[in-house]
Amino acid sequence: MVRLLAVHGGPGETHHLLRPQCDRVSPEYYDQRQTPASWQDHVADLEAQRLELGADQLDLLGFSWGALLSLLYCAEHPARVRALILISVPGSAAKPPAVDFAQLEPELSALPAPHREFVRAVAPWLAKARDALKVTPVTRNEAAANAVNESLKSVDVTATATKCQGHRALVLHGEVDPIPQAHARAVSEALGAEFVLIAGSGHAPFVEQPDATFGAIERFLRGA
Repeated sequence: MVRLLAVHGGPGETHHLLRPQCDRVSPEYYDQRQTPASWQDHVADLEAQRLELGADQLDLLGFSWGALLSLLYCAEHPARVRALILISVPGSAAKPPAVDFAQLEPELSALPAPHREFVRAVAPWLAKARDALKVTPVTRNEAAANAVNESLKSVDVTATATKCQGHRALVLHGEVDPIPQAHARAVSEALGAEFVLIAGSGHAPFVEQPDATFGAIERFLRGA
């Protein structure tokens, strides 16, 4: 049996970041532990969830840090992965532009303070700042995030992708994602994946351009 498992970004956040948009492809969802842990611990948690689901293999739908975690899991457990769907694969040297938040008033001022701060953090990563209002707000556990990021310092994303060659794979990247398109293409080539550039999207194409994003994902899954 194969199950589709969605792996959210962050790190230090929760699967709610992907909902309700990703419900369109009816995945199971992975929630990262909210205590300090390494990427190796998260790989072990994914394997534990596979066993809990009773799945022989997983199709992994990973977003941002979740895309890298999906690659790391695949590199460690290649026989347990049938296919990879990677959205906005993270890379270094990404610097989002400044945003004029006046364009989001009065909606922004009407939000509770935590949601307001979430929108301010997310908006620079999107093609249209207003789309940040469509993203389900989550709270970031800084201790958990810092522990993951510390453990990732020696990880080479492209080299990890090379270890996953031979798996069916789809890489999706927003046209104006602050993460360079060249990085996403390099990961796709290392993986031997189909590459889809999502026009009019930044870092969260499943929110910004859902029809183009899920259209590509659904076509890919039908060919699995």
